[in-house]
Amino acid sequence: MEIDIRKQENVNIRYKNGSVFDLSFRLKKDDGSVYDLSSDTLRMDIKKNRDDSSYVYRLTSATEITISDTNLVTFSKVLNLPNDTYYYDLKITTDNYFIMGGLIKVERNVTT
Repeated sequence: MEIDIRKQENVNIRYKNGSVFDLSFRLKKDDGSVYDLSSDTLRMDIKKNRDDSSYVYRLTSATEITISDTNLVTFSKVLNLPNDTYYYDLKITTDNYFIMGGLIKVERNVTT
């Protein structure tokens, strides 16, 4: 998947609880050229409600988010969330710029 840095994409995500959250995408400029993230720090906050002051999970480029090839963003984190819908956004903290956001729908198996 490619994300245009200028559009602040709305991307809804489905996630199977207890599995590795392994979203990946490349960040591009509006002209299709590479948006260089090599010196930037990223942060994703996941919240139960959009206006909550606290987050359920915070993923950062220091631990759960990897930036490679200057613009390939990959997440790697096992999330333990109840079956529900959450809000998230992803921000370049270096520039205080939002890349994307939306909903995370957590799904669980129902058969025991």
